[in-house]
Amino acid sequence: MPMDFNYTSRFDKYPGERNVYHVLLRCPEAEKIKRKHQVFGRPPASEQRRACEVCVEETRAWLAAP
Repeated sequence: MPMDFNYTSRFDKYPGERNVYHVLLRCPEAEKIKRKHQVFGRPPASEQRRACEVCVEETRAWLAAP
């Protein structure tokens, strides 16, 4: 699965995404965001977003795989 930072620019439409950014391009949570509301790249540090839990768990699984 490719990696690329992305996040939403619409908090009113995606309230659960306010403080989240995605590391995986094909994250199931990131795929819910409409393309026109998706911003690619790292979010500004001033927004203090945290990595998506789905992305974190998938990355941990990759690292733990033999």
